[in-house]
Amino acid sequence: MKRICIAMGCFVFWFSLKAQEQTTLEIEKPFKAITFDLLSPLYPRRLLSSSESSSHLTRWRIGYQHQLNQRWGIGADFGYGNKSLAVFKEREHYRLYEFRSEILYLPLQQSRIKVYFSFQPFYILHTETLLNKSVFAEGMGRVSFDRADYKRIKYGFTFNYGFLFPIFPSIRLNVYTGGGLKRRENDYASFVNLAPSPYDEDHFPPYFDSYEPLTEFEFSFGMKAYFFLK
Repeated sequence: MKRICIAMGCFVFWFSLKAQEQTTLEIEKPFKAITFDLLSPLYPRRLLSSSESSSHLTRWRIGYQHQLNQRWGIGADFGYGNKSLAVFKEREHYRLYEFRSEILYLPLQQSRIKVYFSFQPFYILHTETLLNKSVFAEGMGRVSFDRADYKRIKYGFTFNYGFLFPIFPSIRLNVYTGGGLKRRENDYASFVNLAPSPYDEDHFPPYFDSYEPLTEFEFSFGMKAYFFLK
């Protein structure tokens, strides 16, 4: 994961250098665009985590961006994923809903590449039917079961730095990175054949074991295609 973050940072830095090289005297008018996330359908969890129960699940995410004036813009993304829509093999019984809003600040610039800063709150709802798993259940300790209903809520915010790189007159590539905070809440219900399960404290528990709300750092990196509306 550390190597992936370093590679992403180098990628953004390289594009930033290219942005400084391409300038023009024309300041573009505010835009409206439909966006499509290029990475969210493609990152299989095995690239981001070695754990079989990793929380990274593919989803399809589209959005809308509206630049209000030369300085400010707003946007929103909606994502959805399940096994039927997954490009790579995912867990059998999951559904994931994602919503992200965004406020953008665009410094005045005479460049073909638009640089921006943004604040992006997000909310993710992930439900899944777990089969033949073991978890730490509140008030019961570690237990195993044949079946259970699982719900994960993740929400938080990131501050991002990004830019829009022109590809065609009506299409741009958006690359961004940043960081913030996230909070995760897990819940289990409808256990079938619940039984106590031994736990080896020398091993880290899998993702599903954390049922208490947990606040952590959130790293963001993304790549989108912008389709400008006339």
